[in-house]
Amino acid sequence: MWKNLLVLAISVSFCVLIFWWLAPLSSPAPDNTLPDYEDLVAYDPQRPGGHLKPGFNKLVLGERNGQAVRWITNSAGFRNIQEITPRPAEGVLRILFLGDSFVDGMRTDQDNTIGAVLQSELERSLQQEVEVVISGHNNPANAWYFWQTHGHRVHPQLVILGLTVGNDLVSHNYGAGVLPDVKRMDHLVRVDPDVVHAGIGNGQLMIPADGFLAEDQRSGWQLNRVALNEALARRFYPFAHLARPAMGPRSSEPGQAQAAGYFTSLGLYYKGELPLFKSIWRDFESLLAGFVAQIRYFDAQPVMVSFPSRIEALPRDWNRLVRALQLDPEKFDLEAPSRRIASLCDVLELACLDTSAALRAGQENAEVFRPLGDMHLNQHGQAVTARAISNFIQILLQAAPISGPGDDWLAEYQAKVQQWGTQVLRDDAPWFDPQTGSAHLSFAENLGALESIFTSGWRHDLPQDPFWGGEGEAYMRLPIANTDLAHQVQLLTRPFLVQANEFKQRVIVSIGAETILELVLDSDSFNNIPIDLPAHLLSTPWTRVKFEFPDALVPAEVGESADQRRLGMAVIGMEINAVDP
Repeated sequence: MWKNLLVLAISVSFCVLIFWWLAPLSSPAPDNTLPDYEDLVAYDPQRPGGHLKPGFNKLVLGERNGQAVRWITNSAGFRNIQEITPRPAEGVLRILFLGDSFVDGMRTDQDNTIGAVLQSELERSLQQEVEVVISGHNNPANAWYFWQTHGHRVHPQLVILGLTVGNDLVSHNYGAGVLPDVKRMDHLVRVDPDVVHAGIGNGQLMIPADGFLAEDQRSGWQLNRVALNEALARRFYPFAHLARPAMGPRSSEPGQAQAAGYFTSLGLYYKGELPLFKSIWRDFESLLAGFVAQIRYFDAQPVMVSFPSRIEALPRDWNRLVRALQLDPEKFDLEAPSRRIASLCDVLELACLDTSAALRAGQENAEVFRPLGDMHLNQHGQAVTARAISNFIQILLQAAPISGPGDDWLAEYQAKVQQWGTQVLRDDAPWFDPQTGSAHLSFAENLGALESIFTSGWRHDLPQDPFWGGEGEAYMRLPIANTDLAHQVQLLTRPFLVQANEFKQRVIVSIGAETILELVLDSDSFNNIPIDLPAHLLSTPWTRVKFEFPDALVPAEVGESADQRRLGMAVIGMEINAVDP
């Protein structure tokens, strides 16, 4: 009996070795002669079609090594065969589709992109001509700048913003390569063509230790299973879907994982507090509110479609990542980003579609994501997504046009977010920690609190405006919990600089009769100004701080605009922190 078992074991082992040796033959060798996605993209904010190279018509690398697909862009850089006229023809429904590689069709044939399939689905269902104009952008901020500069000139009836949850939130470029106008927060004033994709998706921020199982709880059997699956996936193509979801850019391992990766940003789902993710959401809220307002300004209807990460869409993939990194599933909430996005869409009265449910349903028939943990949708997944968008748009077209939110959208949104325990600052709750004397205030988080701090001498005429100083003396009323400690205020500011004031703006800060800061601002970009508050000058519960702007000017008087306000320096946000002795 034992001899038979031994023979069987030897035979099986021999077969496995032969299989392992022959396995790579089942996967086609890389074709280095075909252009890949990075060869097709060249960011240029002045290009009228987006970031894709214009006038391209070639075979490029497809989903699998050795597979060739057709890639075409027109003379403007849109992923369309036909040229786009300034206005759609009579009776044509024109949709401008903005987004990253999910939208412009990385490694996807011309006829199989989400936009191309969406156009076919809508034409079949609506029985009318539809034109889906595909415009590629690395992130939502770049897409906004494109809309402001070029996109509105093609006069679409609908504008769809594709949001890739995996990386668009952490690498957004808002406030870096693309800067908002401090006078009008729904307007982007400047773009830096050398900064394409700024954000925190750099792999440096890590998930805290409590996000993982304790070492004595980790499973060696699970890790061995993960290692076998990864080996099979990368050795033998039929097993390629066994790979765990990609993180990027640095490797993650049991007990160590990036919070803000390029492909899967775990920090978005982590239940604990990661302060940097507050700024991520703050930027996204400001960006989306301004972008949507500007789309409506040009008489188009905005729509947002979110593409989930693999771990959101497929429980199977979340379980694989949990095993691979030995995560503690109780420390993560996979629905947190979608709830927060849905809440913001609700109060902005923005039509939003989360494609997670459609992808889960599509997965029952075939894989919807590409193999080897790739964050991108395969051809089947893109078709599933296109049909979901088509159904959503048909419902929208039957409804009345959406006019937009009321003036109280921000407070309403904050209240909704607070229902889920997300830590944001609210008007009806303490907005600084009395134990540490710390607060972080911005337009997107707590406009009401800022209005209680900026008292006489500041101008704040519209909800989207910053606080402008320049009309004589301007005062801030700062909350101070402990006058035994010195404090520091960090102000995010932007000065009003023109030829008439030699592109310089002096700022003098004092408490009582004592001057605590004098400086000259000579850069029209955002400035972070630290102001030290000595303990002997502080009073509780409020300390009154005076600002003077000797070089403030009226734009209308120096030929800059029709603005009649006297402008010195705008404040966009602030932090207050107690300083340990």
